[in-house]
Amino acid sequence: MTSLLAEISKASIQTEGPLPLLRKQEVPEKFPLHALSGVLGDAARAIQECVQVPAAIAGQSVLAAASLAVQPLAKLMIDGRTYPLSLFLLTVAESGDRKSAADTFALKPHKEYQKELFVAYREEMVTYQNEYDVFKIERDKVLKNKNLSMAERTDQLDLLSEPLAPTVPTLIVQEPTLEGLHKSFASGRSSQGLFNDEGGQFFGGHAMNSENALKSSAGLSKIWDGDDIIRTRGAADENLTLFDKRLTVHLMIQPIVAEGVLGSSMMQGQGFLPRFLISSPGSIAGSRKYSENNAADDPAISRYHAAMRAILEIPLPEEGDLNEQRYLPMEPAAKQHWVNTYNAIELGIVKGGVYGDIRAAASKAAENIARIAGVLALFEDPNALAINLDHMTQAVELGNYYLNEALRLQGGGKVNEVLRKAQGLLEWLQARDSDLISLAEIYQKGPRALGLRDSKNARKMMKVLEGHRWALYMPGEVISGKRYRDVWRVIHA
Repeated sequence: MTSLLAEISKASIQTEGPLPLLRKQEVPEKFPLHALSGVLGDAARAIQECVQVPAAIAGQSVLAAASLAVQPLAKLMIDGRTYPLSLFLLTVAESGDRKSAADTFALKPHKEYQKELFVAYREEMVTYQNEYDVFKIERDKVLKNKNLSMAERTDQLDLLSEPLAPTVPTLIVQEPTLEGLHKSFASGRSSQGLFNDEGGQFFGGHAMNSENALKSSAGLSKIWDGDDIIRTRGAADENLTLFDKRLTVHLMIQPIVAEGVLGSSMMQGQGFLPRFLISSPGSIAGSRKYSENNAADDPAISRYHAAMRAILEIPLPEEGDLNEQRYLPMEPAAKQHWVNTYNAIELGIVKGGVYGDIRAAASKAAENIARIAGVLALFEDPNALAINLDHMTQAVELGNYYLNEALRLQGGGKVNEVLRKAQGLLEWLQARDSDLISLAEIYQKGPRALGLRDSKNARKMMKVLEGHRWALYMPGEVISGKRYRDVWRVIHA
């Protein structure tokens, strides 16, 4: 039997209806694909048309792929300060919006190259192991020879040359912990990418759980900054000192995950999210009539794959070799355009200014614009000596798009974290087959990214939904033949 309170709440819902949890967001701006010129832009348009995805998904995918390819070639230089050309991108799109298909075409050259590198790596490892075994035998002979003096033993050991283990050719990782990423850099390539078209696996995984989220966010932020990786923990196998590592990140997440991520005060306040170029395009599902266009046969895609492969095959500079370092400055006209943009953004950061609500993201915007310009310049010409005005103009237009998206997603639609989580929970509840749900099912099976893994937090979120008339509390209700103490009926209004 339902309680009198439940009956009153039901009557209220019927007469007044549920209250919105979040302020309705503005319509997303159209991604400026025209700002991606040449081979890169043609490929993005071909992916958009052939795969039938929003322009932003195609644009994000090729921009991230280009960043991964060119980031080891040079560092950005502005007035003596240097910055990596690495980009962090976050794409928010519904399931079924063909995020994976777009990434498949954008990253095809990278994945094929990685496979070929691993085939060669396995052969190199056989050779290395044989050479190491011979080295170890010869070394043991010298160490065990009692007829040698200490000086003679040292001289003979100096004549032996220990073979170097081949570099692990990892180019793309999907769901690493911070420690795992550090180890991958230590034994592998100095330039890698974190790409996942199901980014909820990353944000809901071990790296970003309640115990590790702050550490992972801070560690990834330092890599974006270009800082050295110095980890000292006592045990020899846990000590690492790494220099000049480059990381591109592109994570694709669904809106239900995005609510928790974008609403995280920790990830915002720590500075992790402000480093990301975030896009959340509207879905075009329902308007995609069948097309016989095959992106694999499109000349623009073929040119893109060939250009990308040529860049990927450029040898990586040796770690720590200062003579191998290459720096990419700006031509005077490009520099002046960037400075004007920098100053305009800075003026908007003041309290009450146009970017006052997204101060952290806006503070990183000028640097991100410069990085984008560098990526565009090097993808067009890997031997480019400087960023020209055209590249900077394109990058500024892209930067303005990302600033407007940040305003829409994090500023104009800014609400407290509790309401964001409640909205995410509501969407999950409404997607279920049953209107009834128990407290136990919420905290056992609910979205992990919302942090509902105990009864206290789950009950708190349901109280918010009750208060906004999206749920009716029905204690003692029966679900599938079993009676539960705490049960709610979810409203689909």
